[in-house]
Amino acid sequence: RFDMQGASLRGSATDGSLDAMRLSQVVVNVDDIFNPVLQLSSTGAGSLAKMVSFANTGPLKKILRPALLDVTATGRAQMDLNVSMPLKRLPTLNTVASAQANTNKSAPIPGLKINGSVFLKNNELSFGRAKLTVTEVDGAVGFTNSGIRINNLQALMGGRPVQVNSKTEGEGRSRVTEITMAGPMRASDMLDNYQIPITQFVDGESQWNVSVRIPMAASANEGIKIAAVSSLVGTRVQLPAPLGKPAGTALRMALSGTLNTNSENTEWLIDYGDTMRSLVRVNQAGLESFSARFGGGAPNPDIDAGIRLVGSVKSLGLDGWVSSVADFLDGLEPTANPKPILPVSADLKVAN
Repeated sequence: RFDMQGASLRGSATDGSLDAMRLSQVVVNVDDIFNPVLQLSSTGAGSLAKMVSFANTGPLKKILRPALLDVTATGRAQMDLNVSMPLKRLPTLNTVASAQANTNKSAPIPGLKINGSVFLKNNELSFGRAKLTVTEVDGAVGFTNSGIRINNLQALMGGRPVQVNSKTEGEGRSRVTEITMAGPMRASDMLDNYQIPITQFVDGESQWNVSVRIPMAASANEGIKIAAVSSLVGTRVQLPAPLGKPAGTALRMALSGTLNTNSENTEWLIDYGDTMRSLVRVNQAGLESFSARFGGGAPNPDIDAGIRLVGSVKSLGLDGWVSSVADFLDGLEPTANPKPILPVSADLKVAN
């Protein structure tokens, strides 16, 4: 339907399509044809996987693609979209710079405003670079010109309930979208997910807070930043002194690293209370190096290969460590091309 009254236009439809999404309602308004601003609102539903694909390749890709580049999804979803766009452009001088801008298809449209929401119910989402998957997702994901926003999205991760939130901060090429997940998780699952090979020494479930920071600049190559923090209450660490702890006590564990799609190597910085700080390097084959400093201070970053322990401790269960190292070696998965056992060295001062 189309109506014109004075200098205003109004159009509406109850059936249509936008790429693979079926539209059930579309309303278009132009209040003043002499100074036209298009106001469009629509509601539709369809395959969430096709919505993600449309977000990555369609007219909103400049806004959404950096965050959704490697996201895969299943199930169906509903989307509400509101767009405001001036149809009358201000005259510009015919300069070299303006000519280049006019030929740049990804240049932003002046005055364009976008506000939309995707409503999820029992969907599954996987974040490829972050190596995280959530299932039975229930809630809404909003998006504007600035990026993505999520408030109190409910989901399961590893079969346990988590709450997902997101916000976009910064301006221009400094914009960063941060996605956070909070809920009970197994430390072994968290460590194993990022190939940190000490999962056999932790047992139990604790509250974790996970942060994924994604640069929104299309050409950003610094990778995405992962950080995870837990008090480890509920998790038992089955290592000798000074690292072992029962499930009922709190001891802050924090790990952080940057994941790059163009690199097979990842560095993880792990803080374990005030006891130890370590730098762990892993690659597709597994552990490359483990550098740890006990008693405060930064770990030595110049360990190319092997395990290096330095610093001071109040106590050291030497017999237990011999047994733990043997268990660690026994737990390594056999491969067609076995690698040499990593060299181990220690320079620890034990308090009297």
